[in-house]
Amino acid sequence: MGLVQASGRVIPADNGLRAEKMRIACLFDIAPEFTIPHRDLKRLADSYGVPLVRPYSARPDEYRKDVRDGFSRFEQEEKR
Repeated sequence: MGLVQASGRVIPADNGLRAEKMRIACLFDIAPEFTIPHRDLKRLADSYGVPLVRPYSARPDEYRKDVRDGFSRFEQEEKR
């Protein structure tokens, strides 16, 4: 589980959204009963170049400070 950043044409849907472009912004470090072992999750986050964040809110906008650098890189790529 994690957060994504969508850009371009974005279409809201019943279970999420569809977007012209989308990137992983962060992965959540949730209880191991619901995901892969922590070390594997950390390796996966590192391979995507995104932070591994312990969830603390149900509001996605509250995670902006945790993933801000990744958003900046994505926004710069979008302008090219």
